[in-house]
Amino acid sequence: MTVLANEVHAGLKRADEMFETAFVQANSRAIADLYTDDAMLLPAGMDFVKGRQAIQQYWQSAMDNGVNQIKLHILEIEDHNNTAISTGEYTLTGSEGQTMDRGKYMVMWKHNDDGEWKLYRDIWTTSVGTE
Repeated sequence: MTVLANEVHAGLKRADEMFETAFVQANSRAIADLYTDDAMLLPAGMDFVKGRQAIQQYWQSAMDNGVNQIKLHILEIEDHNNTAISTGEYTLTGSEGQTMDRGKYMVMWKHNDDGEWKLYRDIWTTSVGTE
């Protein structure tokens, strides 16, 4: 199945919006469902976080530690038909509106048979302290 470039952009933006909404709702399960079954997080200073259950626990822990909002801004998308790579910036915000972290990310996405884009590999690093 060939995915058109504008469909890729729209699909990734839609998935990011779902991620942001689920985060505000403190719904770590909905966040985990945005990842493939064999997805991995590659957070700085930690080992791989593998699979949906571990990913759900990771994001729930972030919420439990006071992060209640994430903003994602895609800067670039590289389209490889049923795989895409997005590069962008993120901001994590706490309950008082304070910025808890901000930085850059790269995500490898997989397009599934249901027409959805799922996060496959997710890596980010902070920009705090680099100014």
